[in-house]
Amino acid sequence: MLKSKSSYEKLIQEHKAKLQDYINNPDAYDNLGLLKNVSPEVRQKIIDGRIKALEKQIQKQIGELEKIIELLK
Repeated sequence: MLKSKSSYEKLIQEHKAKLQDYINNPDAYDNLGLLKNVSPEVRQKIIDGRIKALEKQIQKQIGELEKIIELLK
């Protein structure tokens, strides 16, 4: 369980860093080219959707970490 705890802590930190990197420069992470050749409104919707999805994923991981911490008590 301790290994799971540290793995989740590391994963959460990595994903928070990736989220911040994406927020700072979404074009650098546009591997599929979704942000090119779209209107500014559509571009912003794509970016906002990706940010929301990443934040949701991080929250799920935090929830799993909290369960592990509770089991370790």
